Amino acid sequence: MINFHSLSQRLYLAITSALIIFTGLIFFISTWVLKDKTERLYDNMMIAVSKNLDDKLYVKDDKLKIDMDYFSIDTLSDTHSEKIFYRIVAPNGDLLAGFDGLSLADKKGYPTVFYHTIYAGTELRAVQYTSKTPLGDALIVVAESNQGRHTTISGLRKQIAFAAVLICIGTLILVAFIVQKGLHPLSRLQKEIRMRSEANLDPIETDVPPEVEALVRSLNNLMARLQRSIKISHNFNSDLSHQLRTPLAEMKMQLAMYRRDFQIEKLNDVDRNITLMTRLTEQMLHYVKAQNSTVSNKYWSCLDLVEFCRNFCEKYAPMVFSQGQAIAFETKIESAVCRIDEALLESALLNLIENALKYGKSHQGEGEIVLKLTSGNDSLSLSVTDQGSGVCNQDLESMLERKVRLDRSKQGFGLGLAIVKQVAEMHGGQLVITNASPRGLCITLSGLKINQAPSTKPLECRLVQAE
Repeated sequence: MINFHSLSQRLYLAITSALIIFTGLIFFISTWVLKDKTERLYDNMMIAVSKNLDDKLYVKDDKLKIDMDYFSIDTLSDTHSEKIFYRIVAPNGDLLAGFDGLSLADKKGYPTVFYHTIYAGTELRAVQYTSKTPLGDALIVVAESNQGRHTTISGLRKQIAFAAVLICIGTLILVAFIVQKGLHPLSRLQKEIRMRSEANLDPIETDVPPEVEALVRSLNNLMARLQRSIKISHNFNSDLSHQLRTPLAEMKMQLAMYRRDFQIEKLNDVDRNITLMTRLTEQMLHYVKAQNSTVSNKYWSCLDLVEFCRNFCEKYAPMVFSQGQAIAFETKIESAVCRIDEALLESALLNLIENALKYGKSHQGEGEIVLKLTSGNDSLSLSVTDQGSGVCNQDLESMLERKVRLDRSKQGFGLGLAIVKQVAEMHGGQLVITNASPRGLCITLSGLKINQAPSTKPLECRLVQAE
C-alpha cells in the first residue's frame, strides 16, 4: 500500500509514472516508424523483383518473350520464405508468364502502382510495374502474402517491448538508488535526532542539502528555545531553593526559641521573614515570567505610558512616604501609547523603587525618588533616579547579574535588577545604569517602542506628597 505521506514513495510513484508514460510514447513511436520502414522495405523488394523480370523481357519475331527458365521463376516462390505470386501480361493482353488469376490494378500508374488483392484465399500486397517494350506497354505484377510483413512487424514490436521493459526495470533500479542516496541526508538527520538524549539540545551540525537547511535551522531554533526554557526552569528551582533556605532556617530557630522562652515581641521577626518570603515568591514568579515572555502574548496590551506612570506613583506613594522619602514623576509628554505587559513593567518599576529606598536614601535627610519619562527616536525611556551615594563604576555592570548584592547588610535576594533587565529586553529595550549628577544612581529602561506618536506639552513635574 502506497503511503502518500512518505516522501520517498511519492518520488518513486512520480518518477515511475513519468517513466512509464515516456516509455509508452517511445514504444508506440518506434513501432510506427519501424512498421513504415518495414512496409517500404518489402515494397522495394517487390519492385526489385519486378525490375528483374523486366530485364528478362525481349522481342523476337514480333512477339514478346521472357528469358527466364522455370527454375529461376520457381525460386521467386521461396523469397523471404513467403509465397511470391507474379503475372506478366503482353501488350496485346496475352499472359506471358505467371498466374492468370492474379488480378491487375484498377488504375494504372507509371512506372509502379501498389494495391491490395486476394488470390486463392490469401490476402496479398501487390505492385504493378509498367514495362516499355517495342511492342507496347507490358504489365508485370508481383504480389506477396501479408503474413510475412505482419510476422516481421510483430517480431520487431516484441523485441522493442522487451528492450523497453528491460530499460524500465534498469531505470527504476537506478532511480531507487538515486532516491535513496538523495534522501540519505534526511535519514542521517533522523538518526542523529533519534540517538540524542533528552538533555542534548545542542545545534544540529549534520551536513544537509540546501533544500533541508531551512528545516534544520528551524529545528535548531526550536532546540535553542527549549534549552533556554529548561535553563530558566533550572535557575528558578535553584534560586527558589537557595533563597528560601535562609528565612526558613531563621524561622525554625526563632520558633525553637519561643518554645523555650515565649516572647511576644519576637513574633515581629517571624512576621518580617514571612513578608520577605512572600516578596521573594513574587519576585521569582515575575523573573520566570519575564524570561518566558516570548512564549505568550496573552498579557500584552496598548496603554498610555504617561497615565500608567501617574497611576504607579499614586499607588506606591504611601510605601515610599512610610520610609521617609518622597516620589516625583516628571515628563514633557502629554500622551504616548505603547504595547506593554502592564504587570511585568509595574513589577520592574517597583523593583527600582525598592532598590532606591534601600540604597538611595540621602544622608542629608529626606530623599526624593524621581520617575522620569522621555522620548526620542520613536521610542520612550523610563528612568528612576535616587539621591544616594551611587555605585563605583567598576560595579555598575555586575549589578545586572543574578544573586548579586553590593551591600550585603541590606536584606534582598539579588534578583531585582535581573528582573528589570529581562523586562526591558522583553519590550525590545535595554537597561542602562549610570551614576547621577551630582549624586545618586540613575537606572533607565530605554528603547520602549511607541505605537502612536507622543504629544508634548511644557515640562510637568508632579510631586506626590503625603498629606
